[in-house]
Amino acid sequence: MGDNRPNFGQTLRYLRKKAKIGSRELSRKIGKGDAYVSHIENGRIKNLDYETAYQLLKNVGYEESEINGFLEIFGIVDPELEEDLLKQLIKKDEEKQRVLSDPDYQVSQFDDWYYEDKKTLYNLLDNINKSLKNLIDHDYSLAYEIIKNLNNLVLPRTKEEFKFFRELMSFDYSDFSFSDEDREKIIKYIKQLTKQSEGDI
Repeated sequence: MGDNRPNFGQTLRYLRKKAKIGSRELSRKIGKGDAYVSHIENGRIKNLDYETAYQLLKNVGYEESEINGFLEIFGIVDPELEEDLLKQLIKKDEEKQRVLSDPDYQVSQFDDWYYEDKKTLYNLLDNINKSLKNLIDHDYSLAYEIIKNLNNLVLPRTKEEFKFFRELMSFDYSDFSFSDEDREKIIKYIKQLTKQSEGDI
């Protein structure tokens, strides 16, 4: 079964050729063996560390200020940013625990938390925006399908569709770890539902 997710190896090949850099030359630029980049592009190396991926994009001329946002599309995140986010979450949790144990403190901090949470949501929305814009620039057809279907989910036509979307988004997917078999079952089931829906029209 095909995987519709963005493929870093294929994208790297496109950017490398656009920059007119050979795979061996690029491998050497980042201090790797001659076949390293070729293995990435052919899918033999799939789990890249952040620093290597960053250096690859930098050496094919990708705008440095946009590299982090672009790498997030492929699930490659700067470890320092992850650590900072974890520290922020821990600090925020500690502050909330103080509220539970100190009623007087709750009143004075409620407004600050509200605006902090609101700012966090806007930042997350901005990250999604940047990722989708990067995807449009590098794979228009895939971006079109993803954005079109997201639009259909986010802007439901009926109350029932809205309820479905709300329940679908109520899960914390950050801890989900789907096996290849699980993903195939989910895609197969959705395809069956789609065919049934088309048959009812």
